[in-house]
Amino acid sequence: MNTSFTINSNGNLYATTRTWTNVKLMGFTGGVFIAITDEQKFPIWATEQHRYGVDGKWIKRSDRTETWQSTVPLDILSRAKGYAIIQQHTPRPRVLDWLKSEEGQRIILAAVVILSM
Repeated sequence: MNTSFTINSNGNLYATTRTWTNVKLMGFTGGVFIAITDEQKFPIWATEQHRYGVDGKWIKRSDRTETWQSTVPLDILSRAKGYAIIQQHTPRPRVLDWLKSEEGQRIILAAVVILSM
């Protein structure tokens, strides 16, 4: 993941997050949030976490870019001296969802046909 952002004088935070994988058969879900820090580098405010998932390169969508926004309260903005962009793996169980999907059912059916030959 890679995230960049700007904040204007009204406290409007505009962010862009790119999530990608080069792994062929496995994706992941990642989360990102931005924390505003004071002069001691102590977090005084943070955005909500935004989660984005990608699939393996051979499966489906392996690269995506999303824009998102938030509003930093003006009293926080006036105390802001720094920031931290926190990106982390935020897994969720997608295998069962995929197995229930139309695509998953087609692949399972094809595998059953091939194995029964």
